[in-house]
Amino acid sequence: MKLADLMEARQDGAVLTLDDLASLPTVVDPKTAFKALGIASTLGYELLGSDAFPVPVLRLGRAWRIPTVGLLRALGILDQEAE
Repeated sequence: MKLADLMEARQDGAVLTLDDLASLPTVVDPKTAFKALGIASTLGYELLGSDAFPVPVLRLGRAWRIPTVGLLRALGILDQEAE
């Protein structure tokens, strides 16, 4: 993650709060995942396209879906055993 992208996302108010994270559905679209991780869309799509996204991703045809449990693990909110 690039520091400039992280700062841009935070300045735009695009980062999700803990309350927001707690209310997420089982899977989310890429833009919601980017907000949760605090990264800009440009960087997020670059990571998705290069198979370097830091969270497991489901590719359904042309659409990407990101399981919320993977986001919570990546953010350190959910342990591996807490399923």
